[in-house]
Amino acid sequence: MGGKVKWRVIRKLIVEEDAQIVCIQETKKEDIDERLCKLLWGDGNCEWRAVPAINTAGGLLCLWNGDKFQVSQHFEGVSYLGLEGVWKDNGLRLNIVNVYAPCQRVPRMRVWEEIKDKRRLSSVNLWCVVGDFNSIRCETERVSMGRMNCSQSDMRAFNDFIEKMEVEDLPIVGRRFSWYKTNGTVRSRLDRILVSREWFLAWPGSIQMIMDRCISDHCPIKLQVSNSDWGPKPFRSLDHWFQDPSFKKFVVDTWKELCVHGWGAYVLKEKLKLLKQKLREWNSVKFEDPVSSQKRIVNILSKLQNKFWEVAIRNESILAQKSRVSWLKEGDMNTKFFHLMINWRRRKNELKGLFINGVWSDETMVVKDHVRQFFKQRFQEQYQHRPVLDGVRFKVISSEQNNLLIAPFTEVEIKSAVWECCMYKILSKVLANRLKCVLPSVIDERQSAFIGEEFGVKKGLKQGDPLSPFLFTIVAEGLTGMMREAVSQKRFCDVKVGSQQVPISIIQYADDTMFIGEAKLENVMAIKSMMRCFEMVSGLKVNFCKSKFGAMGIDSTMEEGFAQLLNCSLLSFPFTYLGIPIGANPRKFETWRPIVIKIQKKLSSWKCKVLSMAGRLCLINSVLTSLPLLFLSFFRMPVKVSKQIVRLQRNFLWGCKEDQRKICWISWDRITLPKKMGGLGVKNITRFNMALLAKWRWSIFHQRHSLWARVLYSRYGGGTNLCAQSSSRSDSIWWRDLLLVCGGIEQDNWFERQLKWKIGSGSRVRFWLDSWMGTVCLAKVFPRLFNISEKQNSLVQDMEYSLRPEQDDSWGWQSEPSGSYTVRYAYHAITSETIAGSYNDVPNCIWSIPAPPKAKIFVWRMMSRGLPTVDNLARRRIVLSDNDALCVFCKKDIESDYHLFCTCPVVDKVWKVCLNWISCPAPLPSNILDHFNFIPGPIQHYEQVVYWRSIWLATTWTVWRTRNRYRFNDNSFSFERLVNEIQVYSWRWLSSFTKTFRYTFSQWCYNPGLCMSRYTLK
Repeated sequence: MGGKVKWRVIRKLIVEEDAQIVCIQETKKEDIDERLCKLLWGDGNCEWRAVPAINTAGGLLCLWNGDKFQVSQHFEGVSYLGLEGVWKDNGLRLNIVNVYAPCQRVPRMRVWEEIKDKRRLSSVNLWCVVGDFNSIRCETERVSMGRMNCSQSDMRAFNDFIEKMEVEDLPIVGRRFSWYKTNGTVRSRLDRILVSREWFLAWPGSIQMIMDRCISDHCPIKLQVSNSDWGPKPFRSLDHWFQDPSFKKFVVDTWKELCVHGWGAYVLKEKLKLLKQKLREWNSVKFEDPVSSQKRIVNILSKLQNKFWEVAIRNESILAQKSRVSWLKEGDMNTKFFHLMINWRRRKNELKGLFINGVWSDETMVVKDHVRQFFKQRFQEQYQHRPVLDGVRFKVISSEQNNLLIAPFTEVEIKSAVWECCMYKILSKVLANRLKCVLPSVIDERQSAFIGEEFGVKKGLKQGDPLSPFLFTIVAEGLTGMMREAVSQKRFCDVKVGSQQVPISIIQYADDTMFIGEAKLENVMAIKSMMRCFEMVSGLKVNFCKSKFGAMGIDSTMEEGFAQLLNCSLLSFPFTYLGIPIGANPRKFETWRPIVIKIQKKLSSWKCKVLSMAGRLCLINSVLTSLPLLFLSFFRMPVKVSKQIVRLQRNFLWGCKEDQRKICWISWDRITLPKKMGGLGVKNITRFNMALLAKWRWSIFHQRHSLWARVLYSRYGGGTNLCAQSSSRSDSIWWRDLLLVCGGIEQDNWFERQLKWKIGSGSRVRFWLDSWMGTVCLAKVFPRLFNISEKQNSLVQDMEYSLRPEQDDSWGWQSEPSGSYTVRYAYHAITSETIAGSYNDVPNCIWSIPAPPKAKIFVWRMMSRGLPTVDNLARRRIVLSDNDALCVFCKKDIESDYHLFCTCPVVDKVWKVCLNWISCPAPLPSNILDHFNFIPGPIQHYEQVVYWRSIWLATTWTVWRTRNRYRFNDNSFSFERLVNEIQVYSWRWLSSFTKTFRYTFSQWCYNPGLCMSRYTLK
């Protein structure tokens, strides 16, 4: 900022962009006065704050429009300047932090820590951190013509700073990099704008635009808030429509009134189109916008509360009205987490604008027209004659299968298709269901992913359409057919696997294709010819940018020549195919690192902050059953990896952060038990891994004629069960791990104990080694006879023992009703065998109580002695003072869980009031489990028992909340308020979690017995 030229450029940029807040880094000026700031800002109410440079190095300057942003205080350091104030347009408090991070690592880390401390001590949620951070987040944010200098430790430190600050990058448009070296040899993204997640609730359309650089080697970045109208959104049916009694009648009447002429499919399409418009009109009239409706109802309730206070309506009604307002804010179904995730998805899917002929445009009409023209050209092509594959022999369907394809559609088919997908895909779904029946007979077994007429390939085949994968599989069969002909004519030398010489030449899964053959020039030329021929015949294009060539056992120069001949890059081992790292060592942590990182991102600390324990528990189960599922189904997880994932899960569940440890109140082994055994039902990742891998053994036995099973049998040998054998040193790590999970006789084979043999001819059952008579094999029942036997691997058939010679031998899974293997029942079987016993202190019925999930988990923690009471803290060597250790209610005894909920005189009085309220006075036990299981005498029916337990849960929940409020917020205790809250919670839970509970709050308070008589569960 030392010259007038730069001043004029900055002033022009501020005026043209109508900037309201400007943050400038590296001013290199020790003195900045108001005259300079006015000169830079131009007309208007300009306010400013600066951090002077040190010996013409560094320096920060913030300018802002005082009519828009009212600054109340500031904080600063050598390398940062923070402004805290109010944005006058909406009254929101926010912090703007201008950063110029040092280039050296140690002072830069010091800056990170200082800013994190400011964030931790601040009560403001809206944060925006901007500037030159002199750090990158990943290697792709830096490009260099020479040697790359990307410090992994620096990137980890910067990412850790972003996570601890609970901020994230805004969506970026414009340029990819923000800093360019003078000679253009190095480009980096050193500058960025980071905002808190609450920022997106206030300004969901925020983006950062990296603009063209002019007077600096850094590009200016603009924070822009835009809510562009891109036109109508795709039609979506809403669930609450189906709950409205008039919806069905409206649809039926509207459908009858619509009059369209033409052939059947056209009439269906047009009537659906018109029905969509009618439904939109009906929805706008019948229901108002949910957000607006919610705000309106909250305002009405607030006014009603004031009116009730004025006319002195009963205090219970007032609390009921208050509870309805708080339910909108505190309920499990309407949390801050879901609002943040909705905004995140909107940001991810939103189109901010386009570069059209090198010029950025965010005008909606211009962008929409350009997109329309682009896809119109993309999905249209001129007709051209293509060659055909006359020399390739394909499988054909039978006449019966052809009749099935061309038969008229039945009502059953159409109904099934409607229930399986949306109405836009009904026709495609019906055709897809028919194709599923005939494709296995015409598709080569080397295609793992799945028309009677010829199908012309052209642009416009829609992804996501139910029919598209079937059609593409048919097209890809042309490539498989060419490979079959090439192998039969000895133009391509395939690979023979194992002792039985199983041939492998091509493997396909949808559009992922792998050619496998001998590493010689003839094969490379054959591949090139087949790919070119396939392109000409089908009209598809091979993506050579994603194609790779690899070879083993040949010179590197020859390998590079083959790759250049095929116009693709070299393949390095290990490589990824269908998400699996081929050639990687699954026993090394590095193989699993991508999975661990993904889980770490999903279970990030900000989600822990905005989710209740019930929400965190749900997210843990969701992440475990989605992210690592492919790896867990293929590889045996090392102990180090499982411990790392369990640590992430445990810390997330209990709200721990890397720099802040919290007490894990209950052991992880108990948490991973099923709910019926006293746990929380979180899957134990080791047992889950075993259940997934064991499915290989089941599939090998039942799909023994498939290509992959023949390859495994040929490569590893063994009996008919394949896995029921000992491993050898020549076996791969994958096979040896599979045997460790559910393999040989020398192990405690849980898998065998779950099988139920159905003996047929005996040609697949080993007489000694398979458990075909009971749950233990004969080799273990008669070990001495087995040792002297000369035919230890003989089959049952060889022993001249056969029950049904005409039938094949088969397996059944004992614990599954249908007899088929499922991961769920296998996991339960492993759990029941590995766990010595269950915990009897938590009744399984707590999970059926009509209450929010967070309340049920509270009861589970209470019965598992996992609440942070004084005695539980003392067990963990956290000792409080004598005064703080006393019960907050009676101030006499040391606080414990059984005292707090059962024996405290004040709480005991609460229980007596509740029992008298439901007209069931009775003495209650002093033990928590007995207290829960106790049923007052007049309560007999199951519905009444559930009703009582809902009140019991509401009472304990309210006592705990009152205890926390009294202990930590130093609020005055009100016995009347505690009892009123019990009535409010119990009524609210019954109203929300039951179908037929239609009583008002006043009726519930006055006569709960009458409400109980017609109480039914959902």
